[in-house]
Amino acid sequence: MILREGDFIKLVKPIPMFDYVGIVFSIIKLTTDGAITAENPKLGLCLMNYNAFALFFEKCEAPEAEEKVSLKRTWSDWAERFHPQLGHILFRENGKRLTVRRKNGNIQAHATCHPGDAFDASKGFMLAAARLRVKEMQMIVAEIKASM
Repeated sequence: MILREGDFIKLVKPIPMFDYVGIVFSIIKLTTDGAITAENPKLGLCLMNYNAFALFFEKCEAPEAEEKVSLKRTWSDWAERFHPQLGHILFRENGKRLTVRRKNGNIQAHATCHPGDAFDASKGFMLAAARLRVKEMQMIVAEIKASM
């Protein structure tokens, strides 16, 4: 099969650690030694040789343009939850992003879900809480530095 720059290829068989079967890439570079560089706007670059292409990909037509839908996410109300190191903190989420803050509300921290992952509020809470703890520690260090 002859490939050219600008052609589209589709993943037809899962690759270990990468199971986005059906995802379409655009070939952006071909070299004389058989290296193929392809790009997907959401996933980035992919580099392979022709043998890998033959095993996992097939040539396809250009994908149809997806309509961009503006999805306005709504935030939940602030709720209280216990964290083992921080005690009771407030949190809210919108199905993609989770925000935590202390009850006095002077510092906030966030955790955002990667587009390819399923949103998990408990993981997001733990990550955002850890980031809140880091911010608090940075403030303490800055106060100590300023007092010296």
